[in-house]
Amino acid sequence: FYATVGNHDHDKNAEGDDMGTAEYRTIMGPENYALWVGKDLLISLDNIIYIAKRKYDEGYAPHVLAFVKGLMKYVPAGADVYVAQHSPIMGRVEADRKKIIGTNDLLAILNGHKVTFLSGHNHVQEYFEIAENVTEHNLASICGAHWDSYYCKDGTPRGYEVFTKDHGKLTWYYKAVGKDKDYQVEFFNPGQAPMHPNSIVANVWDWTPEWKTEWYEDGIYKGALEQVMDMSPSFIKDLNATYEGTGKQPSSYKHAKPSSHYFAATPSQYAKKVMISIESPFGQQWTYDFDMADYVDVQAHRGGAGLMPENTIVA
Repeated sequence: FYATVGNHDHDKNAEGDDMGTAEYRTIMGPENYALWVGKDLLISLDNIIYIAKRKYDEGYAPHVLAFVKGLMKYVPAGADVYVAQHSPIMGRVEADRKKIIGTNDLLAILNGHKVTFLSGHNHVQEYFEIAENVTEHNLASICGAHWDSYYCKDGTPRGYEVFTKDHGKLTWYYKAVGKDKDYQVEFFNPGQAPMHPNSIVANVWDWTPEWKTEWYEDGIYKGALEQVMDMSPSFIKDLNATYEGTGKQPSSYKHAKPSSHYFAATPSQYAKKVMISIESPFGQQWTYDFDMADYVDVQAHRGGAGLMPENTIVA
């Protein structure tokens, strides 16, 4: 077990980046360290530049960059590098998406290596292609919506990521708490997804561009699902149940967040059967069959104009 320091590990009564982690060092060890995993290098970095009273910047302080620069003198050219850090390179989800302080300096130091960043902080699941041979897995939280829901606010189940390197090939999967490791997709029936009520929607929380999505309507191939922004009805229901009858409302940072790891298939009005196939980059495949007769038709009538024009309240 190796820890990576985060913003909540800093002493709120201390001032400055060094004193902010003084107590952490006495209990957990250094904030910046590295270890070999086979022929590859794992570096754990403090990318919280602490100021005082819970105020901080996200980025790499000069002494952190100096540590990595000195370290890389001893790393052979063929080694892949994995950087564990709390804040993602792209910073907070709610803020304007821009790289955190010192990112370009760090990438220059790591240039020539295949680099994978592993981060947290935002309590949602995202994947970034930062540069050529530089990617980041920004991982959801094991506490869900701060322990108020099984799900994080983007609809990712509480859990963690498992990475395996075998014969030079890196694979990974998201392990939801209490679920088998095969649990990688949640489907929502027509009428359930808040932003696409006419569609069957798949939440593929560990999505990267290598995932494949396909669907068929009454046996006819319809192509890839449409990648959309949506929210998880499972999370919304779960969070509402937590606060029901308490007289309280969840804090704004726990509210459902539209996310891009949702995929929609919109059947025609008269579709009878729909089949959806989801395939991971590593060959696992999930299929789901929908009998459209089981669902209320939530689409507006699409008949031609006449005595009752389409898309009216009466229609």
